[in-house]
Amino acid sequence: YQRRVHGGREKRPHPRRFRSLPQQSPSSRFFLTSVCTAKEYNMPALKAHFEARNFRVVDATEVLFTRFEPSIANDQEEPADVFFFQYGVVVWWGPSDSWGKLMVLNILKNFEVGPETSIDLEVCDYSYSMDSSSKRRDDVDESEDVEETRQTTRSRKSLICNDHFILGDTAWETKLAFSHALAQSAKLTVFEERIDHVIEDTRRYPEFLAENGQVQLTRKAIARLKGKLFLHRMDINLHSDILDTPDYFWDNTELEPLYQHCRKYMEINKRVEILNQRLDVVHELFTMLSDELTQKHSARLEWIIIWLILIEVVVGLISVGMSFRHQKVTP
Repeated sequence: YQRRVHGGREKRPHPRRFRSLPQQSPSSRFFLTSVCTAKEYNMPALKAHFEARNFRVVDATEVLFTRFEPSIANDQEEPADVFFFQYGVVVWWGPSDSWGKLMVLNILKNFEVGPETSIDLEVCDYSYSMDSSSKRRDDVDESEDVEETRQTTRSRKSLICNDHFILGDTAWETKLAFSHALAQSAKLTVFEERIDHVIEDTRRYPEFLAENGQVQLTRKAIARLKGKLFLHRMDINLHSDILDTPDYFWDNTELEPLYQHCRKYMEINKRVEILNQRLDVVHELFTMLSDELTQKHSARLEWIIIWLILIEVVVGLISVGMSFRHQKVTP
């Protein structure tokens, strides 16, 4: 996989996260990975790709779900449940299987629209509660009795502690509820990194302004920087709907508390607010630089006008002097 891959992002500690975890054996703990690889995916073509290879694919409102059975997922007991989000994010639940993840990432290269030049893997681990770990079943196709049982288990409280997820049941819908928040967090990380680059590129301008009282930038250069910032802001605003509650939960209200719980844990609302504040700060910087150049341009025009008036006065005085001299010479 050719693009530069960063390691799992280590989140800062949060007071609510430090809670004692139920005892879990190492073999019962698995890993989930979320990553944004592109601006969006070609979902119809991606679905057709997996269906042509006899994968069971479920379309869950702009999200595709498929499962890699244990025989495919490096002979692990836990199958790999993979969710593909239309806005360019994939979330992988299953064993720590580098081969399987690389296979998925290489497959996605053929269906990406606007691929990212570098990607950041966000990795957590998860396990099942004691009651659900022994009740694994193929939950893509189920009877009504099994579905009724799942509705009961789904109401159990799922925990997120120290980046560890404890699921109350093994249903793929439960994972999808959490995956929506994880996918939004991965997409938001891409926006945050873009703004970080903009801030890093423009950090030196306030320093130059503080040291020298001016910045050596042309109007064209500032206009180019403002245009770049506007593109980032427009891209974020056009994707602002993906940071709202997904339409999937209109028909699956029983899953929305899990989504909201994970969304709160990932601090998405706070991060969006901070991102908008940072955009406003950079915009104010460009506005200040633009105003300074406008003022300098106005001052330059004023001096040009002053010199023109001075030249006109001098020429007028010379003309008057020559006329007066001519009158004195004439008898």
